[in-house]
Amino acid sequence: MDDIFLALVDSLHTEIRVGFRPPPPLSNGIVMNDSIKKSHSQILKKTLLEYRRNLDSVRNDTSKLNIAIHDTVYDARKRNLLNYLKSKKYKEYEWDTENGSAIYRIDLSDFQENKLFRFKYGSELPLDQNQWHKLGIYELIGFSTIVFDTAKTYGAMNAWSYCGRLCGSGFLVFLKKEKGKWLIDKVELTSVS
Repeated sequence: MDDIFLALVDSLHTEIRVGFRPPPPLSNGIVMNDSIKKSHSQILKKTLLEYRRNLDSVRNDTSKLNIAIHDTVYDARKRNLLNYLKSKKYKEYEWDTENGSAIYRIDLSDFQENKLFRFKYGSELPLDQNQWHKLGIYELIGFSTIVFDTAKTYGAMNAWSYCGRLCGSGFLVFLKKEKGKWLIDKVELTSVS
């Protein structure tokens, strides 16, 4: 987890400073009159321009984001990870489903000296989520334990990001070991709210 933690948070967090991604253009199958098409096209162009402008400003922003991390890394079996790994899609690996990692607490002090994020434990947040914003926190991220393949060269874990009521995502994260270091191989979106 130490090898991948910062890259994992960076790939999972919701960039709230940018705003929501604009909707795609309407498909050809939608029937509407020319006036509505023109209006929709203008709104889409304006929204896309604003989104790109916000994205550029975020890329140049050097301030740290405040991210809350769920204190405990959950047992993978409780988070349905093994159900994903047993599917045909992931049969290429021989997963060691008997020996999952133990539940543990992430030591955030190891990651406070980074350029991107300022971390806080989720247990330190007020129960009223509306109060999180007053602390500058807009997201809570959590992880399952890692299930490894029998050769211990690949791993998989569940992760989730919660940014408010009807705002969150679930992920399946695949890891691989290269030159003695663990790296993120791919991240698959499994749920959206």
